[in-house]
Amino acid sequence: MEFVTNTLVSIDAMPLANFQDSNDLKTLFINGSAFPGGNTLAIARSKLTKFDTVNLANVDMPLYVGQGTPEQVLNLFETMNNYDRIVIGSPVYFSGLTGLTKTLIDWETSQSRGFLKDKHVIVFVRGMALEPVVEQAAYVTLKHFAWYSGATFEVLH
Repeated sequence: MEFVTNTLVSIDAMPLANFQDSNDLKTLFINGSAFPGGNTLAIARSKLTKFDTVNLANVDMPLYVGQGTPEQVLNLFETMNNYDRIVIGSPVYFSGLTGLTKTLIDWETSQSRGFLKDKHVIVFVRGMALEPVVEQAAYVTLKHFAWYSGATFEVLH
């Protein structure tokens, strides 16, 4: 679990869409950006008051091949289970989620269905000129992640 960094930044938080931000809920932010300190983290900091961060750029997560889940990937999914809510943020590169975010979603199928039951998955995507069709496709993919894991799904606006 060395890849989790503590991001206990107390700021004025904007409320989540249909979800009350609370310090009582243990929150993990999964940063799908190749630039751990970039805009995706800045957006999370503007929306959340207290959270820990996993930067996917720092996780040794190979492309999904359907067999033999690497220990680092198993640790990441185990880490998710230690939180009440998982916030996934991803830039949109070339009309889709980042490869890092997509690889995380692909590896999810190595877990049993419902592995995040009773958890909350909250997502956001951002891009320079994000078209509605691109945004919708990204959210459909992320919604599938929540569905497979058994978590509730919300979009952070």
